[in-house]
Amino acid sequence: MYTNAFKVILFFCFGLLFFIFPAHAEQLDRSDAVKVANTVLQALIHDNYEAIVDLMSPEQKEEYMPLTPERLKELEKFFSKDKKKAGNSTSVTEICKITTYRGKTGVAAKVNTKGDEVYVIILALEGSMYFFEDALSLSNSLYKKLEVLQTIK
Repeated sequence: MYTNAFKVILFFCFGLLFFIFPAHAEQLDRSDAVKVANTVLQALIHDNYEAIVDLMSPEQKEEYMPLTPERLKELEKFFSKDKKKAGNSTSVTEICKITTYRGKTGVAAKVNTKGDEVYVIILALEGSMYFFEDALSLSNSLYKKLEVLQTIK
């Protein structure tokens, strides 16, 4: 049915995906906010919207399921500005305590600062697991009011 060359190319492509996204959501330690935020950031950088949805809470995933090509296009459009705001950042630098817009305990993972804006990835804490909730910019003055839980070097 398939040629051997096609099978080799297919195998290589799947291997490359695991190399680019080593911390896939199924094997990700969801109790580690830094790892979850960095996984979200890497998915954003590499336009992997399926991975971003995979990192959402079950409740939030329902809004995007089934993940059709049309919904993926919507996500691409939505996250394109976030990719620009992330700039050249490849990892988060700080974790601050917040209450999410859904009223849950969570963290804001600092990605980048540009001018008076601080770009953050918002993670909600449900039980002992972190889930992606949003990515947004906060004013520097508002960000400075947040309680810093961890600084990453």
